[in-house]
Amino acid sequence: MSPLCQWRARALVLLCWLLAGAVAPAVDAQENLGAWMAERRESYAKWTAANPDHEARLAAFVRAAREVGAGLLSESSPAGMAASLKARSASASQTDLETARQMFFQGVQLFQEGVFEAARKRFDQGLEKDPGNGQAHYFLAETLMRLKDAHGAKRHYELTALLDPLSVEAAKAEVAAAKLPTTTLVQPVVAKVPGAGYAFRDCAECPEMVTIPPGRFNMGAGDGYENEKPVHKVTIGQPFAVGKFEVTRGEYAAFVAATGHSTAGDCDTYTRGRSGGRYEMNDAASWRDPGFAQTDRDPVTCVSWDDAKAYVAWLSKKTGKEYRLLSEAEWEYVARAGTSTAWWCGGAEACLDGTAWYSSNSGRGGRGTQPVGSKTANPFGLYDIHGNVWEWVEDCWNDGYSGALAKGEAWTSGDCSHRFFRGGSWNYEPGFLRSAIRLVNSTTLRNNSSGFRVSRTLLP
Repeated sequence: MSPLCQWRARALVLLCWLLAGAVAPAVDAQENLGAWMAERRESYAKWTAANPDHEARLAAFVRAAREVGAGLLSESSPAGMAASLKARSASASQTDLETARQMFFQGVQLFQEGVFEAARKRFDQGLEKDPGNGQAHYFLAETLMRLKDAHGAKRHYELTALLDPLSVEAAKAEVAAAKLPTTTLVQPVVAKVPGAGYAFRDCAECPEMVTIPPGRFNMGAGDGYENEKPVHKVTIGQPFAVGKFEVTRGEYAAFVAATGHSTAGDCDTYTRGRSGGRYEMNDAASWRDPGFAQTDRDPVTCVSWDDAKAYVAWLSKKTGKEYRLLSEAEWEYVARAGTSTAWWCGGAEACLDGTAWYSSNSGRGGRGTQPVGSKTANPFGLYDIHGNVWEWVEDCWNDGYSGALAKGEAWTSGDCSHRFFRGGSWNYEPGFLRSAIRLVNSTTLRNNSSGFRVSRTLLP
C-alpha cells in the first residue's frame, strides 16, 4: 500500500473513532431518558389507579384552606388584629396578666435607661401574655423607633390607637419624661387544614407536588445580613403546591427533549483545590455535564433563571395548570415550616447533617450534588430545602426588605435583570444554608451549584 493510501486509511480509522466517541454519549443519554420515562409512566399509572378521587381531594383542600387563609388575612389588617388581640387579652388568665404587667414595668424602666434592645424583649414578652395592652404597644413602637425600625413601629402605633386611644397621651407623657426598626414579631402559624401535605403529580414527567396550607411567619433575620432586614410579618393567605424535591436532571431532560430548549452557553463551575474553591466560566460545562457525575435523581444544575422560567412555562402548557417559581416569601415560609430558628431543623449547625447536603458532607470532598430525597424532609414534607442546590425564585433584586410586600407575593419591581436564589448548596458552609439567606445573580447566569424548585397555583 502506498504511503498516501496508508495515511488515508489511518485518517479514516481516526475519524470513525472520533465520531463514535461523539455519538455514543448522545445514544446513551437517549437510552437513559427512555428508561427514565418508562419508569415514570409506570409509577404514574399506578398512582392514578390508586387515587381516582385525586381532583376531588385537591378541590376540598383548596376550599378549606382558602377559608382559613381569608381569616388570617382579615386578622392581619390593623382593625382585625386589634379585635383579635382584645379577645385574647379578655381570655387571659390572671397569672398571665400579672406576668405581663411585670414585663411591662421592666420594659419601661429599661426604656428610660436607654437599654432599648432589652426593653423591646420585655415588651414582646409582656404582649405575648396580654396582647391587648395599648400602652405596651405604644412603648414598643417608641422603642422600635430608637432601634431604627420605623416599619415595625408604625404597626404598633396603629394598634395603640385602635386598642386604647385614651392611653396614648399618658404614654406619650411618660416617654417625654424619659428625655431620651425589628418589626411586630408574631408567633409563626401554620393553619391546620385537612389535606395539607397531600402529594400528587399532574403528569408522568411532572415533579411530585405537595399541598401547602396558609399561615403566617416572620420573614428575615434580625441578626443576619443587611439584605435580610428588617424582619417583617408575612401572611400567606392562599394555599399552593410546591415541588417535594428540587427539579431533577431526569425531569429537566424530559423538558429539553420535548421542547428543544436551547442550553447553549457556558456554565460557571466550582472546583475545589488544596487552597480552597473557586468558580470559573467553563464553555464545555452544561446541565448534562456540570463538572461532576450525576444520576437522573440528582437536582439539575447549570440552569439559569431564564431556563427555570422556560421549564415552568412548559409544565403549564403541558398540564393546563399554573406552574411557576416560588416567590421569596413563599420559599422562606415553606423552608421554615412553622419554625423560627436559623434552619428548620434547629439553631445548631449539627442538625444539618441529617437534613442537608453542604460543603462538609456532600461527598467527594464537597465536589457535587447528591440524589434528591436522601436526607430527612422538613415538617411540610419537602426535601433538600437547605443545601444540595440553590433554588431560583421569582423576585427581582431589592437590597433589603424596606417596603416589602406582606402577603407572600413576588416582588416584581426593582432590578429585574437580577433575581434571587435561596437555600444554599453542596459547596457552601452552614451559614449560607439558613432559611433567611438571600443571594442574587443575573437571570442569564448558569452555575453548577444552582437549580430550582417549582410551585403550582391551586385554582378553585
